[in-house]
Amino acid sequence: MNTRSKFFSLLFVGILVITSLIAVKPVFAQSTPKPSVSEFTVKFEGNMLVITIKNQPFTPSTIQDNNTPSETWTTSLCFDIKTKQHSSENWTDWFPVYDGYPTQNSSSTFTVLSYGWDGSQIETTSRVVNILNGTQVDFQVQAMNGYIHRVLNFKANGNSTSMGPYMFTGETSGWSNTQTITIPEGSISPSSSPNQTPTPTIPEFSSWTIPFLLTITIVAAGLLVYHKKTEKNKQIAKTLKTE
Repeated sequence: MNTRSKFFSLLFVGILVITSLIAVKPVFAQSTPKPSVSEFTVKFEGNMLVITIKNQPFTPSTIQDNNTPSETWTTSLCFDIKTKQHSSENWTDWFPVYDGYPTQNSSSTFTVLSYGWDGSQIETTSRVVNILNGTQVDFQVQAMNGYIHRVLNFKANGNSTSMGPYMFTGETSGWSNTQTITIPEGSISPSSSPNQTPTPTIPEFSSWTIPFLLTITIVAAGLLVYHKKTEKNKQIAKTLKTE
């Protein structure tokens, strides 16, 4: 193999290596996958309200933010819950972001959340939710893939929470179909959650990636044409010399 052939072989291998490095990006440089809509059941067990959520495939991702200095976060798959009286239009969110959300139990097929009921109320981590005896209550669940962090706002006046509010960053499934339960009998109206698959993760390419690859392709093609033309001229010159 002559020098030119070796050069083009190495160039081709180099293009393949660069392309593979760009295509297979580290996890922290990818988008956060959108979780599926949650499937769940609600029932009473004695004086306990039990919400059972079907788990879904999940792999934690490492996210590097754009702050200075930058920070690295690990995503979790967690759930939010909201309820309302069946005859009302006003929903009550069970979990404020600053207290966090219950996370998926990765060691089981289902995540089971249990809350004590005193006949009129249920107390979550930081809120008291009115669930009155003899009424119908609507439940919805939302899956969330991301992380909770604080964003400093030095212009805000007041307590530390307003100056550094907590935020959830990531993807949410959207709220599930409504399940209505009669208190306290626990009879649930039939409902089904729509089948929804997670949005595929799309690698994020840098702005220079495509022009760079295009430049390499054009240069490689030009060198290949030049090489073939040179070899052809050599063959013609050799034939004329022989004649």
